[in-house]
Amino acid sequence: MKVLDVIKGSDGRRGWRVLPDSSVIKGRNPFFLPEFEGGAEMSVALAVRIDRLGKGISPRFAYRYWTDLAPAFIIRAEKYAEILRSQGLPDSPAYAFDRAILLGDFQSFDSEDVGKALMSLTAGEEIVTEGFIPAIAEEASEVIPMLSRDNTLKTGDIVFLPFHEAAPRQIRIGEKYSLNINLFNQKEQLLTTFKKFIRIL
Repeated sequence: MKVLDVIKGSDGRRGWRVLPDSSVIKGRNPFFLPEFEGGAEMSVALAVRIDRLGKGISPRFAYRYWTDLAPAFIIRAEKYAEILRSQGLPDSPAYAFDRAILLGDFQSFDSEDVGKALMSLTAGEEIVTEGFIPAIAEEASEVIPMLSRDNTLKTGDIVFLPFHEAAPRQIRIGEKYSLNINLFNQKEQLLTTFKKFIRIL
């Protein structure tokens, strides 16, 4: 299984990182914060699970390669990555570490019917960040062909789509977060609400 973390740059261009299987944990397990120099940040994403083999996939047919979506927290140590790069070292220790991604439960949908997703992240009773993916099917139809140019996508691979307008948040030991993602169809009717929790230890 490949774990592909998609990142969108400030200029709108996309890139990705390949992370190890061990970076993903499921269920209600807490997150044990490593002692990174400069701390760590949390982002939220929707995970797309690939359900068939493909290479060089056309955008026209990308919808055929996924049906399952799940919510996810992604932990990254951006300041530590900057320190490593300044020393001429690879920055993978800041991203590709065990339990870096807390993955929720997958649900299956008609990929052509999936519309937008709205996200809210709550700390206690306070909403601390919000964001959206305006058109998930279109986003996946751009990301999957991009990834398949250089990677053979296989059944079970997981691709993480970021929420573009939600800024990463610095996390600290003792914090608890609640993530709600409302998923809509093309007619803007609610399909489901994903919920995911994280406790930082």
